[in-house]
Amino acid sequence: MFKAFEKTRCLLFSVAALMLLAGIVSAAPTAELLTHPTSVDIDGAIYSTFDPDGAQGTGNFEPFVRVQVKDGEMGYNTDGDVEYATKSGIWTHSITLSEIPVVTNDDGQYLQFLLDTNQNKGGLLSIDQVVISLESAPNLTDYPEIDYQNFGGPVIYSLDSDTTDHTIITNPDLFGPGSGSGDVELLVPTSFIPDTDNQWLYLYTELGYYGEALSNAGFEEWGVLEAGPTTNIVPAPASVALGAIGMGLIRVLRKRKTL
Repeated sequence: MFKAFEKTRCLLFSVAALMLLAGIVSAAPTAELLTHPTSVDIDGAIYSTFDPDGAQGTGNFEPFVRVQVKDGEMGYNTDGDVEYATKSGIWTHSITLSEIPVVTNDDGQYLQFLLDTNQNKGGLLSIDQVVISLESAPNLTDYPEIDYQNFGGPVIYSLDSDTTDHTIITNPDLFGPGSGSGDVELLVPTSFIPDTDNQWLYLYTELGYYGEALSNAGFEEWGVLEAGPTTNIVPAPASVALGAIGMGLIRVLRKRKTL
């Protein structure tokens, strides 16, 4: 009987190990933005709860990519054919680096992006991936299906790194249901901007893949509060920009296939 118990225990351990290696067992979230105000720094970028009613310029939210599908959605902005869960229409389109607002605080200058969530009441939503890159044209398509990195241009920022798979849980109920303003602010240091002639900015996103925070209702959209930077952007040397980014395949196993 003891030997049978030992065999069963070994079998269960082996199955659990295989599930972990295959990405079936999901890791705990990196951060939670469930109450306001809350902020978290991930690899130099700052994710914060964003109060649209308390923000200067409310009413000027300008989306540039919308995604919508239940139980996990991904997509990116482009003037070309849309892919994955990206919604076509006037609110998915190309945008240039110069159209991204730049805000300044005590720590320096940041590119400002807003995420507007749209979930059923009481539902959470996970941010599973954000990849921001600079590309050579406004209508690129056929985003890579293997590593989900970018089209080949330099990456400004990635939520995930080679060694860490980040997930952020957000609370769409904080500032009321519905869409059209913004619930999360993402600030990316301008020092991350590489020295490149590419000026078309692409934001690839994965949302709502985490088990307790699946996408379940209307569209989510990334946008800007106002068009154009508030100050000049100074590109960083390539070595600095490369030091701020890293891409990995761990994310793909968990977020796209396991939850």
